[in-house]
Amino acid sequence: MTGSKDGTCKFWELETAFVVREFEEHPGAVLACAINKTKVNVVATGCDDNNARIFSTGESPAKHLLEGHQHKVYNVAFTADGKHLLSTSMDGCLRQWDAVTGQCINESNSHASSIFSLQSGPRSPWLAITASDDALLAAHDLRLSKTVTHRYIGHEKTLWGCDIRFDEDQYLSCGMDSRVIAWDPRNPSGPYNTITSHRNPVHCVEYMPDGITFLSSARDRTFRQTIATSGREVFSCQAHESNVYKITYNPATGLAMTCGSDALVKLWRLPCLVE
Repeated sequence: MTGSKDGTCKFWELETAFVVREFEEHPGAVLACAINKTKVNVVATGCDDNNARIFSTGESPAKHLLEGHQHKVYNVAFTADGKHLLSTSMDGCLRQWDAVTGQCINESNSHASSIFSLQSGPRSPWLAITASDDALLAAHDLRLSKTVTHRYIGHEKTLWGCDIRFDEDQYLSCGMDSRVIAWDPRNPSGPYNTITSHRNPVHCVEYMPDGITFLSSARDRTFRQTIATSGREVFSCQAHESNVYKITYNPATGLAMTCGSDALVKLWRLPCLVE
């Protein structure tokens, strides 16, 4: 799935680059999109009209318009059990929604400024992390009314990306200070490892399925594959003519996908993997 400034969200067939489904109901830019992995016909979007939406891929219009945020919705993510949708915004709040009814279950004032990245736990439906303009990574227990349990200090500028390893035993964060930091969830007071291979601000980080390496994309026009524990770079590639905003990996196809400020989406087969 991709979202765009043109107000559309597109559902693609990777083998043919054919648009299977297009959602056009957004009055502004689509800043985020997510697929419910337990119900693949249910998707969600975040928009700069301050709202999130839940769609069924076989129906139109949106099943639920999720109102409540006071600023642009930069991130949406379904919980591991598919029962809830999480959304974060430039209003600094994390909201939790019932994915079936669209009802807001909880609102947590998580950060002092805009939240630019959100990831839900791959195993635990109560776990999430957020990355913010306040240069902090926060861990959340969604079972609590005040969800923040830890704040991780180590970055010097705005955070743009974060991810959780498959076993939930390590986190990643990245941002305007051009760093990627690996964290031990139990030790918020200091980074486990700091990686400085990018020369410009880093927009996105994502663990590979092996949990050993991660992918990152940045304003230096590149994406890179790196070993999280050592910081050793496995592979790097110039991907776009300018900023590379997002990278994600599909283990079913073995392909990585990038999108950039040149309005292009590209598919890549990674030439190097850790042995």
